[in-house]
Amino acid sequence: EYMGKRLLCSLDSVKFLNYLSMEEENLRELSKAMEVLQRAKAYLQELGALETLDTADFYNNVAVVYQTGKELQSAYSYFEKARAIYQIYSEERPERYGFVLHNMARICLSWQKYSEAMWLENQAEKWIRKGNIHRLGNIYDVRAECYSASWKNIYEVWSKNPQNMELKRQMDDAVLNEWECRKQAVELKEKYCPEWKNEIILSKSNRACTAAFLGKFAEAKVEIQEVLEFYKSTTEEDSVEVGSTYSRMCLVYEKCQEYEQAYEYGEQAVRILKKRGALCREELDCAESNLMLVRRYIGG
Repeated sequence: EYMGKRLLCSLDSVKFLNYLSMEEENLRELSKAMEVLQRAKAYLQELGALETLDTADFYNNVAVVYQTGKELQSAYSYFEKARAIYQIYSEERPERYGFVLHNMARICLSWQKYSEAMWLENQAEKWIRKGNIHRLGNIYDVRAECYSASWKNIYEVWSKNPQNMELKRQMDDAVLNEWECRKQAVELKEKYCPEWKNEIILSKSNRACTAAFLGKFAEAKVEIQEVLEFYKSTTEEDSVEVGSTYSRMCLVYEKCQEYEQAYEYGEQAVRILKKRGALCREELDCAESNLMLVRRYIGG
């Protein structure tokens, strides 16, 4: 009886620590998140739990922490471990299997393996639709990024040969597919997980940038301002989220040809992101690139 209670306590501890690790990851306290996961690992070893959903959650969370820390190869390896276990329970909990495939697709996106990412997302959607579909909108976020990369790659070739109408058609199709995916991401999240405000806002931020590119300027400005107001009310003033939003506002207002305002937002983005350290290197590079683009229009 004692051992039974102890094992139940250990199992509850694993569940709690798995949850706590993601809270620490959300705060970008990655070392603390990994410490929490090491404690979860000790309980799992005590339980002898090798192929349980809790073990799969553990592997998935380790992968998420590595992914946030830009250690993508380690992240992908742990996602694969999680996928192997989730697959065993795929009929029982299909959405978990689908979402780990989505997480793997995000890594492929970072590696610019766009065809592989799209294939994984197609598989992920099938499984998520079989179960809890709250995460369905995330699928369309990644698909949009794949289409975005596609038309940008085509543009590089087409710009050297603008008479090629077939390339122009392919590029236009990819742009429209990106826009449809951006809209779907927001609409699906608002429909199936309205309480997950951070998820919705992230997709709205992406949609605002695409809207600006397509010349939907009023819509883009309203949406990106909504994103900024949300982060200012829910995070600290100099958070990564605020800095990254200023960077996107720089891009949006540049497309709107409001260059002075764009430059001001770009400066804010660079100032904030420089404070946040190595984990924001990519975001800072993007912000500095946006600022340089605007500087061409205003001089200096």
